[in-house]
Amino acid sequence: MSLDAELSQRLLGLEALDQRPSRFGGKDAFFVGKREVAHFEGPGVLDLRLTRREIRSRKDELSADARATLRGSSDWVELAWFEPEDLDWVLELVEAAIAANS
Repeated sequence: MSLDAELSQRLLGLEALDQRPSRFGGKDAFFVGKREVAHFEGPGVLDLRLTRREIRSRKDELSADARATLRGSSDWVELAWFEPEDLDWVLELVEAAIAANS
């Protein structure tokens, strides 16, 4: 199983998330209620609505991590994974995004 498929399966296992088409381009996305919080941008890349407040609180950590790409004052951060161990890090941030968007 690819890392993308494994991450998708693990995201679907989170009770708070529903999967349906994205408002941003029609790709599959993950929602908390009516709010889109994540979608795959491409192989090995997830756009995550972490929220400005949560990004601000983790800015030093995210800025120093090559797996994260910040977008100025956006609610969104782009996450990349390269190794199976990276998926735990992505899921930790997805859980933070769920809490921040609930």
